[in-house]
Amino acid sequence: QNTRKNSTRWWNQLSISPVPDTTGKLTHYIGVQTDITQRQEIELALRLSEEKFAKAFSTSPAPMMICTLREGQLLDVNNSFCSLSGYKREELLSQSTIDLRIWVDSKERDRITKILTLKGKFKNQEVNFRTKSGKIITALLSAEVIYIDREACVVGVGKDITDRKQMETAMSIANQELERLATIDSLTAVANRREFDRYFRQQWQMLKREQLSLTIIMCDIDYFKSYNDTYGHQAGDYCLRQVAQAIKCSVKRPADLVARYGGEEFAIILPNTTTEGGIHVAERIQQQVRLLEIVHHLSDVSRYVTVSMGVASIVPHQQLSREVLIVAADRGLYKAKKQGKNMIVRNDILY
Repeated sequence: QNTRKNSTRWWNQLSISPVPDTTGKLTHYIGVQTDITQRQEIELALRLSEEKFAKAFSTSPAPMMICTLREGQLLDVNNSFCSLSGYKREELLSQSTIDLRIWVDSKERDRITKILTLKGKFKNQEVNFRTKSGKIITALLSAEVIYIDREACVVGVGKDITDRKQMETAMSIANQELERLATIDSLTAVANRREFDRYFRQQWQMLKREQLSLTIIMCDIDYFKSYNDTYGHQAGDYCLRQVAQAIKCSVKRPADLVARYGGEEFAIILPNTTTEGGIHVAERIQQQVRLLEIVHHLSDVSRYVTVSMGVASIVPHQQLSREVLIVAADRGLYKAKKQGKNMIVRNDILY
């Protein structure tokens, strides 16, 4: 290192070679001086950069690791990574993330490796890792490819979001439950009127496109007012719950819907079902309600609680309003009540 006249320092590389005469006697020396200031400055900056990186790596509160891209062999990890993974540093170094089974899903590792191979880096990819104890943690991982001795390696930094994900999952489950409860009648645990209206609209549109039959059954508990007045509201509520479950047990297919339409009246939606199929379901409902044997001394048709039903079917089409089907089934129910109760009346729609 030398100093110039202006007091700035510079680095030089000096090479001295001896020069002999023809007899081999040393006569003088030749010196070659090369200014290597720029090279020294670059090397110093690189060394300082490496020192800064090493310090930042080791003291980072975020889990960090360096591994080979191809095999996932761990070259270095920081204390935060050890704390999160549950491993000691010496247990991790020179080990493969595959052998340690750190990746929960090998397909996820393959996906991450592919992204790094194609793009060289990524930010905030959500991944799942397995700790030494077997606990699954979710992290946001950012990584970039670097080269160490000409080998592709990966510097990765993660952020543990396990608690956040668990909270999000819990919130999602809670919201789903709230959505479900919003569709359920709180007393009978079958669908409520709002859900009936939504599902009826949906099925009408779908079956209109497919040109398939849609059947509605309107069902009403016979002499329910006198039952309520005689046995009390608690007994009335019990009766409603039992009848609702009997109807639900009679409706077999996942696409069918049982709803409390109002008071002691229930409505059943049967997609892709003809009138004959609807009558068959109504007969099954009648039988299941009869098997409940809920005593009703004021009934004029039976010792037990009974139901009356109206059944109507239609293939939805553009010229008809969906309310036509509800009205038809309701008229069938009215006829059943008028003709003596405890019966099923089909009401065909003429158009």
